[in-house]
Amino acid sequence: MQEQYLQHLGDASGVREKLGKLADILTNEGYMAEVKDQGDGSLLFIEKHCPICEAAVACTGLCKNELHLFKTILGNNVHIGVPTIF
Repeated sequence: MQEQYLQHLGDASGVREKLGKLADILTNEGYMAEVKDQGDGSLLFIEKHCPICEAAVACTGLCKNELHLFKTILGNNVHIGVPTIF
């Protein structure tokens, strides 16, 4: 997945562009993802739907692996906060 995601991100230059492309990828995978600007200049990345929710509840490592994947493809200069489940 990491290779596929990095290939799709291609030559995206900034965090906003990378997150936009990542949202496109995940939306195509069923996550209904989007990026929202926050008033302080930060960005909020939202996955509105998790098509593997039942599996993730049974195997919490799935979500941890996804977070690790996002950190890897977005780069070390991007801070990813603790995910919130609504």
